[in-house]
Amino acid sequence: MITKQLEKLASHLWSEGGGPYYLLIMLFLAIFVAPPLVLAQILPQVVIHVAMALVLLTGVITVPCHTSVRLIAFLIAIVAVIGRFVEVVMSGQIPAATEIVLSVVTLTIFAALIIRQFLARGQAIKHRIAGAVAVYMLLGLLWARLYELVKLIDPGAFKIAHDEGLATLFYFSFVTLVTIGYGDVVPVSLVARNLAILEGLTGQLYLVILISSLVAERSAKTGSNLN
Repeated sequence: MITKQLEKLASHLWSEGGGPYYLLIMLFLAIFVAPPLVLAQILPQVVIHVAMALVLLTGVITVPCHTSVRLIAFLIAIVAVIGRFVEVVMSGQIPAATEIVLSVVTLTIFAALIIRQFLARGQAIKHRIAGAVAVYMLLGLLWARLYELVKLIDPGAFKIAHDEGLATLFYFSFVTLVTIGYGDVVPVSLVARNLAILEGLTGQLYLVILISSLVAERSAKTGSNLN
């Protein structure tokens, strides 16, 4: 009985309809809810680490993909999660850098899988919208981790008016992704500046390509209906 229930739950989580919603919720909690609560000292610092680990594990569980790809993503995610908590306990540049690189690889896999599964033609529009938003948030999170890696290697890579750790890098990543750029966080090093430029381009190209493809698909459907 329990086995059948677990199989039913796994089938639902791995279905092409449910995947992006679970990941989207977890991304929202990890990026926009957990950091402010930690900074306000309502929750302990470890909550951010747990939230980031849950993003990786949620993606592995919910994003539909081939079994071999899921296994690879699962192994990378597990090593990244272990590395993150080793970093908390031991605190060192090598464990931290290793965890960030593995997390970036895992997030990239998730983004690629969601683009392939949910932005393809034929999917229900609500699933495609959820997938598109999930990919956009994954891009912001992915670049935030890259900025974290740059800052880890070169502490002077950014000029920050009020440094609040990873929460500040989340903020900088998303204002760069949407090309707002308030100027309170400034990339100083060449690597940081190039990453910021690349993120701004990626954010704009993603929206342009996404919207143009949806408009072209809609126009094609309208034309076929008229014929």
